[in-house]
Amino acid sequence: MDNIPAMMRRHALEIARAGIAAVDPARLVRNVVHVTGRCLSICGETYDTDRIQKLIVIGAGKASAGMAEGFEAALDGTDAFEKLVGQVQIPEGIEAVLKRIVPLAVRPVGVNEPTERAVEATQKGVELIASGGEDDLVVVLLSGGASALLSWPVDEIGLELKTKLIRYLSKSGATIEELNTVRSMISLVKGGGLLTCGKARMITLAISDVIGDPPHLIGSGPTVSPRHRVEDAIHLLDRYGCDEVEDFRPVYQYLREPGECVRVPSYPYHLIGTNKTAIVAAAKRAEKMGYITHPQTNKQLSGPAERVGKDLLLEAAWTPKSYKPLCWIYGGETTVQVPKDGEQHVGGRNQQIALSALITRQKQGINDVLLLSIGTDGEDGPTDAAGGIADQIASDNAKKSGLELTKFLETCNAYYALERIDSLIQTGPTGTNVMDLVVVLKWPDM
Repeated sequence: MDNIPAMMRRHALEIARAGIAAVDPARLVRNVVHVTGRCLSICGETYDTDRIQKLIVIGAGKASAGMAEGFEAALDGTDAFEKLVGQVQIPEGIEAVLKRIVPLAVRPVGVNEPTERAVEATQKGVELIASGGEDDLVVVLLSGGASALLSWPVDEIGLELKTKLIRYLSKSGATIEELNTVRSMISLVKGGGLLTCGKARMITLAISDVIGDPPHLIGSGPTVSPRHRVEDAIHLLDRYGCDEVEDFRPVYQYLREPGECVRVPSYPYHLIGTNKTAIVAAAKRAEKMGYITHPQTNKQLSGPAERVGKDLLLEAAWTPKSYKPLCWIYGGETTVQVPKDGEQHVGGRNQQIALSALITRQKQGINDVLLLSIGTDGEDGPTDAAGGIADQIASDNAKKSGLELTKFLETCNAYYALERIDSLIQTGPTGTNVMDLVVVLKWPDM
């Protein structure tokens, strides 16, 4: 009995890792890219490699290096391989073994914001696209994190102001959909911007990190027509009080200026990996370990992280015990509203979920439920952690430490609390990204 908490923690980590492994980007690409003779098949779309002079690969996102590895592996040893050129824009810390596609690390680990390096790389990528002829093919590899890694703000706003705006909205609790709606309106490459950069044909392979998997929000939709209007972006800015911030006046001025109506071409777009892919794989692993599983593939988590952590913990606690251990697996992306007090706040949405669940666990005297929340990319907020765990081990350590956990939750400093009670999850960058996974376990006889 004394070893059950440690065993549950090991099980939860193994279940989460199985979900992340299932969205390995190289494997996902190899599943859909094939070369037979002179025929290149990508998700069922076929291209005559004899007609192609340049096969241009442009990628951005935390999984784009792995996607590029898979693409190169699928073509290696064929004539098409020698026609490959391109680049992928990734965060630092991601390993990339590539032969013809150049990996460009354009931002530091744990800082999910665009940099001057990202802008320069994006400009080079646009030049590559423009170099292709009508018979050539551009393959765009998109994944989570592309919004920051693929960046070229309009001149009227620039990188510094754009970063300040997105940082303000994020700290105010804006969702990823809201952030990407604004991004797409103030960028030269987002919101379909890459579609007008050249004459070559284009196809996009995407791994989704957005709730509902809408293409116009994955990486802020650089290869699909925008779904939102300028008025939608202005409405969002107003809702979060941007109209009261003097620094944001140039943004309003730009958005209200009449723009040109540009005809945007349409090219194939294919989703090859989603949060559901990870949930299903994690559930299969849990079943093999003897759990009765409840994979929540039709309900994606959203809203305040602290509310989600509390609700999921209580939902499991109130579920009647079974003769077998129970496992729920959720996916999605929650939000954290950081206090605007000028102080440094260290944590992330997964750590906030875990800390909220831990506090609920202690207040309610719940001993038989574990909750693990993890970012599938290995990053959670501006920290070196991927998430956190709320379980009996965490509860025991918290009691010994005498920490007042509620203060850490309220000030959005979950990292410091979880670190002191040995309940952080630290994986380093995983090279993929399909939002977050939450694993909840309930033991039958605790």
